[in-house]
Amino acid sequence: MSYTNTHTHTGTYEGRYESQQIDGLVSTTFIDNGDFVIAGVVGAEFEEIDFTQVSDPESANGFISGGSGGDDVYATRDRTAAYMEIQASLPYEIDVTVAGRYEKYEQSGMTNLGEKSTTFDKVVPKVGVTWRPTETLLIRGSWGESFRAPNMGEMFQSYALSFPTVRDTAWCDANPGQALEGYCSDAGEQVATWFGGNANLTEETGDSTTLGFVWDIVDGLAVELTYYDISYENRIDDVSTTELLRIEQEEGGLGSTPDAIDRANGTGQIDYIYTGYINKASLQTSGFDFSTRYKHETSFGDFGVMLNVSKVIEFEEKADKDAEPFDYAGLQDYPDWKADLGVSYSYEDYSASWTMFYVGAQESGNEEWGVDYLADVPSYFKHNAQFTYTAPTNTKISVGVNNVFDKKAPSWYDGFRDYRDSSWSLYDQTGRSMYLRLEQKF
Repeated sequence: MSYTNTHTHTGTYEGRYESQQIDGLVSTTFIDNGDFVIAGVVGAEFEEIDFTQVSDPESANGFISGGSGGDDVYATRDRTAAYMEIQASLPYEIDVTVAGRYEKYEQSGMTNLGEKSTTFDKVVPKVGVTWRPTETLLIRGSWGESFRAPNMGEMFQSYALSFPTVRDTAWCDANPGQALEGYCSDAGEQVATWFGGNANLTEETGDSTTLGFVWDIVDGLAVELTYYDISYENRIDDVSTTELLRIEQEEGGLGSTPDAIDRANGTGQIDYIYTGYINKASLQTSGFDFSTRYKHETSFGDFGVMLNVSKVIEFEEKADKDAEPFDYAGLQDYPDWKADLGVSYSYEDYSASWTMFYVGAQESGNEEWGVDYLADVPSYFKHNAQFTYTAPTNTKISVGVNNVFDKKAPSWYDGFRDYRDSSWSLYDQTGRSMYLRLEQKF
């Protein structure tokens, strides 16, 4: 006789969010003499938030692998804000907007070292200008500063245990000749990783500049082009295990970052990784966004074309003030070209559309990351199609196919390393799929 022992565990989660808010504003027109108009608004807001989030304690302590533990938060926030905005319509079709906003956040929460309280506040200005030299052309530009206080989860989230797969590049470089099926295998190794909040975070600040135009070239055809330049200081972000391993290599190799990568005595292999949210030194990104729309009406139906294109010039980040700038643009998961093209046709109660999505090719990043197992990512095209009929009863029936040609998402890796081997945010992972949708308006 044999017995089989089975164990089950039901994770628990409890969340409570209480908010009390009061706000008000006053607006008026100061001057209005036809060609010259000045109007303004002032306002204020106050909000109290009490936030509690409790996840499964057994999983959080590592007793249950793959559970729902961690992410516990016990925190309060008081937010005070005041703002003003002045809009001026000037001769020669020029409009100017000047605005300013003051925000103050008082946050308290529980950490492993007891209760922590922090205050963040800043005044941020913004200026925008538009000019319409002709009826069909609008030129516009803006500049502004930004301010974001860390949220309560980023500051006070408790540590949770997970087991991501990593390749310990520092140890493997320091110990050449290791068996590929062992610790230094191409498939990587699962390592215990604690992820949590950071009560020492400071506010994130930045500024942005945009310049562009909207041009109605002919009836039914419009184009829009915008250049943007955005920078952040003390940007709040999490740190991936791959990035921690790259930083360790940059800082001097094996064992140079003991606060983040705890290595076992004797072997020097990773025992634990500690990661979470930090204030990265800076992020600088710039690029162009282009879009155009065209619609042509005929006696036998209406035709439409839509095109959107994005070009990233740079996406440069410094993990800390002493680190070298790292430009992600064009590397894996950071394509410098993206576009979508849609073609549509409609006639009476029938319509059809075809949409193509494009993600540009990306370099492997092997040299930048100090590894040898990543692959160059090729250009990716996906096509969707849909046909719709609207009945006299206000019933809309749609039949469609997503990923018509069953395009497979490209892999991160040069050869097999992991089943999760592609970006879910950029590519369709499900392959070709068909759907039937029914909508009824009453």
